[in-house]
Amino acid sequence: VGEGSYGRVYKAKKKSNRKNTRNGVHGDAQEQFIALKVFKAPFSADKASEGYCPQPPPESQMEMAMSMMLSKQASPSTPIVKALGFHFHFSRPVNGYSQYSNNTQGEAAMSMDFCHGGTLLDFRKGMDPSMRMAEREALLFVRPIAMALQFCHDRNVLHLDVKPGNILLRQPGCLGLGLVLPEGAHYAESAPGRGTRCYIAPEADISGIYSTSSDVWSLGAVLLEALTGHIPPYGCRADPSAFGLLMGTHWRRLSRVPAWTRLSKPVRGLIKWMLCPDPQMRIHLEELLHHPWLLQ
Repeated sequence: VGEGSYGRVYKAKKKSNRKNTRNGVHGDAQEQFIALKVFKAPFSADKASEGYCPQPPPESQMEMAMSMMLSKQASPSTPIVKALGFHFHFSRPVNGYSQYSNNTQGEAAMSMDFCHGGTLLDFRKGMDPSMRMAEREALLFVRPIAMALQFCHDRNVLHLDVKPGNILLRQPGCLGLGLVLPEGAHYAESAPGRGTRCYIAPEADISGIYSTSSDVWSLGAVLLEALTGHIPPYGCRADPSAFGLLMGTHWRRLSRVPAWTRLSKPVRGLIKWMLCPDPQMRIHLEELLHHPWLLQ
């Protein structure tokens, strides 16, 4: 169902061990769908190490650790896609690690919730050719995604790749949402240079500076695109010396986005606050969640 730099995601069936005996049926075990991410980089299992513990590559280890940490601390209502477990498949199907030579390799995978509704991008494509959402529809995804980001930020995890393709719908046509972590997880203290160019915050793109405000910008870009069909227009991305000019031109460029004037005043104000080029002045998630438009 999807592929990235580090792995492929498959739709898989998970069978329970219980038989369905209702109405006298004694047959196949009940099935449910899960998402299975198989990492491209192989893991190694050193026979000499205690317990013969599989060792996935560092980027896979980070993603697994962050996904499981967040999933264990999440409540059933937390709008994130939860990790269910890890799976290791050795290159040679023999019984017991003791029969392997040192540094045996295999594949690592992570099972996750499966969202049957596809992505927010799929949802928008199915609406109309302009891919523009009504404000009442956009309202349904902004708040839960902001809550998911705040949940991550409270645990010192940055997302850094908020975009329509990483916002999943629980059911088709229903904005019951979950935010999926991008490939590799990101500590707030040490974040690599990642993100999708159309949605990355200017301070991250220009200076490589990341913070919780970077995710707020990305969510603002998703909101703007959902309502107008256009991403934030700003220039001077590659020249750090031009960052000051960015502040002066940004608002004028934003006001010329097609369909901008058709947005309500509260929504225009919120988007301008989310897309403030100065990360210190950008709205915080706590303020965002208490914005009058989101409290409707």
